[in-house]
Amino acid sequence: MIQLISAVTFAVRDMARSIEFYRRLGFELVYGGDDAAFSSLKAGVAFVNLAASPEYEHRWSDAADSRVEARFADRCALGRALLSRH
Repeated sequence: MIQLISAVTFAVRDMARSIEFYRRLGFELVYGGDDAAFSSLKAGVAFVNLAASPEYEHRWSDAADSRVEARFADRCALGRALLSRH
């Protein structure tokens, strides 16, 4: 069973904007930069890798989008229920 994922890689259209997003979340740039084709950021033991892909286009199907939203709502409700017990 997988117990830890230490790194993920995302294709991004705008490297500078993506780096700024992850920096605001507390990640530190350890490789690459605003104009690089590949950048890596670290927070604790977790890494986010960004691969420049100017042609990348984010797409969600309506079915996938509604499933993600439903799952998120379920997890929020579960979290509230767990917090209310204490």
